[in-house]
Amino acid sequence: MVSHVFNKKLFRDLLSIKAQIFSISLVVGLGIAVFFGFTSTHQSMKDSRDKFYVDFDFADLFANVKKAPQYVANEVSDLDGVAALETRIEQDALMSIPGFIDPGVVHFVSLPDGKQPRFNKIYLNKGRLPQEFATDEVVVTENFFNAHNFELGEIFNATLNGFKRQFKIVGVGVSPEYIIALQNGSPFPDDKHFAIAWINQSVLEAAFDMQSSFNSMLIKIKGEVIEDQIKKDIDKILDKYGGIGAYGRDKQISSVYVQEELKQLKVQATTLPFIFFMVAAFILNVVISRLVNTQRAEIATLKAIGYLDRTISYYYFKVAFVIVILGTIIGILLGIWIGQSMINLYLDFYHIPVMSFSFTYQQILLSLVVALFTASIGVYASLKKIFSLQPAEAMRPPSPPSYHMGSYENNFWFQDLKMKMRMTIRSLFTFPRRSLFTGIGMSLSAVLLISGLFWSDSIDYLLLAQYSFVQKETGAIALTHALASQSVREVQRLPGVVAAEGYRLLPVKARFRNQQQNSIMRGLPKKAKLQGIINRNLEEIYLPESGIYISKILADQLGVQVGDRLSLEVLEGKKPKIELEVKKIVDSFLSNEIFTSRKMIADLMDTDDLVNTILFRSIGDNTQLYAKFKTLPSVVSITYRDSALKMFNETSAKFMLVFAFILSLFAGAIGFGVTYNNMRVTLAERDWELATLRILGFKLPEVFFTLISEVGLLFILFIPVGWLLGYLNAKWLMSKLSMDAFQLPFVLNWGTFVFSTIVLLVSSLISAVFIYKRVKNMDLVATLKSRG
Repeated sequence: MVSHVFNKKLFRDLLSIKAQIFSISLVVGLGIAVFFGFTSTHQSMKDSRDKFYVDFDFADLFANVKKAPQYVANEVSDLDGVAALETRIEQDALMSIPGFIDPGVVHFVSLPDGKQPRFNKIYLNKGRLPQEFATDEVVVTENFFNAHNFELGEIFNATLNGFKRQFKIVGVGVSPEYIIALQNGSPFPDDKHFAIAWINQSVLEAAFDMQSSFNSMLIKIKGEVIEDQIKKDIDKILDKYGGIGAYGRDKQISSVYVQEELKQLKVQATTLPFIFFMVAAFILNVVISRLVNTQRAEIATLKAIGYLDRTISYYYFKVAFVIVILGTIIGILLGIWIGQSMINLYLDFYHIPVMSFSFTYQQILLSLVVALFTASIGVYASLKKIFSLQPAEAMRPPSPPSYHMGSYENNFWFQDLKMKMRMTIRSLFTFPRRSLFTGIGMSLSAVLLISGLFWSDSIDYLLLAQYSFVQKETGAIALTHALASQSVREVQRLPGVVAAEGYRLLPVKARFRNQQQNSIMRGLPKKAKLQGIINRNLEEIYLPESGIYISKILADQLGVQVGDRLSLEVLEGKKPKIELEVKKIVDSFLSNEIFTSRKMIADLMDTDDLVNTILFRSIGDNTQLYAKFKTLPSVVSITYRDSALKMFNETSAKFMLVFAFILSLFAGAIGFGVTYNNMRVTLAERDWELATLRILGFKLPEVFFTLISEVGLLFILFIPVGWLLGYLNAKWLMSKLSMDAFQLPFVLNWGTFVFSTIVLLVSSLISAVFIYKRVKNMDLVATLKSRG
């Protein structure tokens, strides 16, 4: 019987505050949507990746050499901790596609003739593997296949060791090693110009004189062994064959990208929902406090006739639980949409077979528990004060708020204010907790907006710095081997080329104290024009006569500061070692390179002034130029600046901007919920006063001003707080979400603060429109009688 009575009361109370119930449920739902959507996406992606790794035997370690005889593999196989290994051949080649002007690059990976490899097996989306004795059949990556609208059986040409060959596409697939396929030196995929192609090993052996030899090794290790020690042992064996250092999955580029994405999802899934739930707790506290105060006498009566505090408390907790249940339904449905949308975006970038969005009941339950915990905090804080009163005292009407003169009223600035503004300020100080909670809610809305919008600022700066000030070339040509610097002039004379510069790139192992990292030492020509080094102010930096500059990414990886001496081991030729002073740490956002002069590299390697990379800038129609490139036997690959920029905009930038858009919508919803509930509670508490003013002849806008001015003043006071907290949170997020492969610069423009303020202002005005209608439709007589 008691339960039935309380349930009827619950239904009536919920109807009386239905608009507020919906707005709070929306805030709770948005928090659950972000939490559930991101955690489910994280788990879906992780489970799909792990299953792919296991089912298709992803290797644990990788090692590359210049050329080693097959018997060397037996020495590695005998090492303690090595469970199994497989050797293969990898080779880049210049590629031309019928009907496509630009030269491309194909990275050939050998297969046991006609069979799947032992490790890093191929998942075939369509077609088949090359037949055992086929010399022209290949399996290619899906994005390359789709980028050119190929059909099975179509052909492309590639230059293998100076000889042009024709290859037929018989299959489309992906392996765990190429979930994301990146050309050497590029942080972004370029599916138009780069492909992975699996081919019978006998073809590559014949083309590159690699019979009974290999240049790549895949290794599986035994259960619990020390990976670092195995890598050192492998390096000792492979060093004399041009080994550049064994590495694990933590350095394998595709695996690194996926792992970093999972890390970012995890950070976002824990950080962003926290803001939503804090706001929900604040709003719920204000609304329940108002409900409890209006029912103060009823609570006292129930306590007087014997009802326990916990029984009455349970009723108010049920009010909160209804809000949470409604919010959970909204959140789960919205979270499923977010998760599915994110997975679809990821599939354009990460090619994990059969990856789809999925969730478990445990994730739904966890979302519900988090939301219930948040609601419980808000309700408990509301009930604590009223239940501390004795029934007799609680039956009395609450003492009216004390409107005594505060110390602030003696200040000259207060005396100069108009009466309406004085009333507003007094009201804020009379209800300090509600004012504070509303202000905090507004600040957190600004934090959320800035946390989503600053990515656009960082991306814009990166694109401006990298593709307008650092990379000014049209493209870069990689040579099969280092040539005399005079070869730059040959490129300069090609049709359409207006500038060309030669660079020398060396693979090195950089060591500092107990840290080491593989890197590229880039030798620049004097006063390089096509690819330079800039500072944060986009000013060009010239190389010193001695010492080196290193990128901030490498400096962070090694813990290096300016003035430290960095040990470098070159991983080609005679493998000289040298120790050089770090003269400057530069903002190279897309690489962990080391910068020095070409002359210093020539001295280090004890060679003439050689180049192995030529940058060029061309104008007009490049048809003749690219046709000429396809005939040059010394060219092994070409990368294109504009193509890289386009792919970045279509992949990473697109994802970040979609993420920012979603957060902007959610932050606007929070702003609406905060301001609406504040004005709704204020209206309920001051309806008698407002009705009196109307009866006395005050116009509707004048009466409404006394209500909205509180929110307006809080907006002015707390939005700057939100700016500061948003700046700090954005900086923290950037530090947590940076990748080893590339780093976005932390940039936050004033336009972001202005836009976030406009969004919150608009959401506040929308909520004000709803409150204005309530004030306009207020029954003045009934309102005045309610206090009779």
